[in-house]
Amino acid sequence: MSGVFMEQEDFIRAKDAEIASLREELQRARLTIERIEAELAQLYRAAQTATRENLDLRQRLQAFYDEADAEIQLAALRRAEVEAMEL
Repeated sequence: MSGVFMEQEDFIRAKDAEIASLREELQRARLTIERIEAELAQLYRAAQTATRENLDLRQRLQAFYDEADAEIQLAALRRAEVEAMEL
C-alpha cells in the first residue's frame, strides 16, 4: 500500500508544481496586462495632446489664411482705386 501512497504523493507533488507554474504564468500575464494598460493610457493621453495641438495649429493657420486673404482683397481694392483715379 505504501507504493500507492507514494504514487499519489508523486502525483500530488507534480500537480502542485504545475499549479505553482500556472500561478507564476498568471502573475506574469497580469503584470503584462498592467504594463500594456499603462502604455495604452500614456498613448491615449499623447493622442489627446496631439489632437489639441493639431486643432490649435489649424486655427492659427486659418487665422493666417484669413489675414492674407484680407490683405489680398485690400490690395485688389487699392489697385482698382488707383486704376479708377487714372481714368
